[in-house]
Amino acid sequence: MMPALEGALMNSDDLPADLVAFLQSDRPLEYDPADCEIGVCRLHRLEAVRRIEVQVSTEGEEWADDDPYHVEATTLPKRFDLTGECEYYDPVGILIYLPAFKRLGRGTMST
Repeated sequence: MMPALEGALMNSDDLPADLVAFLQSDRPLEYDPADCEIGVCRLHRLEAVRRIEVQVSTEGEEWADDDPYHVEATTLPKRFDLTGECEYYDPVGILIYLPAFKRLGRGTMST
């Protein structure tokens, strides 16, 4: 089951400038896919980045108690899906950006 797309990225101000520049460049990620469980992975170009609905666990994080979105070890803030293609997994949620925390992360599909 795919997470619901909440809509297009309307304002690139939701993303840090260096991430915007990287997504606009269409450069590949620099890593060895042979050493990575997900295999070959490509990010979306900036215009394809979308808000999505995924769950993000803050359990075990030292900042979890300060999480304004914390609900039973799961947080549901605004988040943007960055992964366009993934060799061995559904790409949705593999790499997300969470503006509220100014962090990259990964999410799991909401049910």
